[in-house]
Amino acid sequence: MVRPTSVAARDDARRQSLLDELIPLFHAEGFLVFSLEDLARRLGCSKSTLYVVAPSKEQIIQATVRESFRRSTDAVERRVAAEPDRGRRISVYLDAIAEELAPAGPTYFADLDAYEPAREVYRNNVRLAAQRVKELVEASGRRRLDRAAPPASARSPGSCSRPSTAVPWRPTPASTTLPPSTSWPSSSTTPPAPPDPVSSSASCGEGWTAGGASGR
Repeated sequence: MVRPTSVAARDDARRQSLLDELIPLFHAEGFLVFSLEDLARRLGCSKSTLYVVAPSKEQIIQATVRESFRRSTDAVERRVAAEPDRGRRISVYLDAIAEELAPAGPTYFADLDAYEPAREVYRNNVRLAAQRVKELVEASGRRRLDRAAPPASARSPGSCSRPSTAVPWRPTPASTTLPPSTSWPSSSTTPPAPPDPVSSSASCGEGWTAGGASGR
C-alpha cells in the first residue's frame, strides 16, 4: 500500500515538473491564448494531469505566475546574500531583478496587464521590491554611519550611545525603476514606476481593466 505522504510527495514533484515547463512557455508566448487542451498538447500530458497544478485554467495561470515570481525572488535574494558589500547590494538587487525578468517577452507582460489576478500578483511583487530596496538603502546607510561613529571613549558625557541611523532617502524616478532592459506590463509606452518605497500609502493600481481567461 502506498503511504499518503508518498502520494503527496509524488504529486508535489509532478506539480513542480509541470511548473518547470509552464513558466518558460508563458514567458515566451504569454498565457491567455492557450486553452487547457493547448497546454496539455504542448506539455505532452493529459488535461487531468494539468489539474495537479490547480483545479482550473484560471488557477493554473495564477499558480504559474506566482511560482515564477517566487523562484525569481529566491534567486535574487541569493545574489544579494552573496554580496558582502552592503553598499553594492542595491545595484546587485536591481541587476538581478532585470536578469530574472529578461526571459519574459512582451506577450507575457501584455497578458499580465490584461488579466487582473495575474496583474495583482505582479503589482504585489512590485510593492515588495520597493520595500526591499528601502531596506537595502537603510542597511547601507547604517553601515556607513557605523564606520563613521567615534569610539565610545571620544564621546562626551551624556551623549547618545550611538549616532542616529535614520537615513533620509527620497528616490528619484530613475532609482525606483528597474534598468532599461526590464519590461513592464503597461498599455502605455511609459513603464509604470514601482510605488515610492518611502511612502506607506502607495497605490496598487486599482481600476485597471481585467481581461478574461476562459477555460476553453
